[in-house]
Amino acid sequence: MKYIYLLLVLFCLQTFVNSQDYNQAIGYRQGYATGFSYKIYVDDETALEAFAGFKNRGMHFSIFKLKHKPANWRKNDKLFLYTGFGGHTGFYGRYDSYHFYSPVDHSIRSGRSFVVIGLDGVVGAEYRFIKYPFSVSLDYNPFFDLFGPNYFNLNLSNFCLEVKYNF
Repeated sequence: MKYIYLLLVLFCLQTFVNSQDYNQAIGYRQGYATGFSYKIYVDDETALEAFAGFKNRGMHFSIFKLKHKPANWRKNDKLFLYTGFGGHTGFYGRYDSYHFYSPVDHSIRSGRSFVVIGLDGVVGAEYRFIKYPFSVSLDYNPFFDLFGPNYFNLNLSNFCLEVKYNF
């Protein structure tokens, strides 16, 4: 039994030692679509992030290429700003259709399933806890659907909060 405790302590120490400079992260993301993300750093500033989420009785998949820069390295070396772009695809079980020329009219809800494909942009800030293997990020992710029930759908209200475990 004491060997199990010893292995558990060694595992925890190894996690805290490597958490100061991480190359990969897995996280939970809350926003327009709620789900899980995986981030891997290609070099010191460039990262690729994949996201799988759920909304409107369906699934949403996104992938981003992100560039990270320190916000103010003289005062705080834990806060980073990032920008990036990417794309998304997904399938949904329902959608709301709006009349383009009369946006104040009530929306029409349809229960049919459909597929979307589109382009994404992202701007955000990430705070890394150096002592612990966690980071928190807040980002703004506007996207444009190229294919879907409304065809050219633009969403400018997608803010996301994400908590990640870094390893």
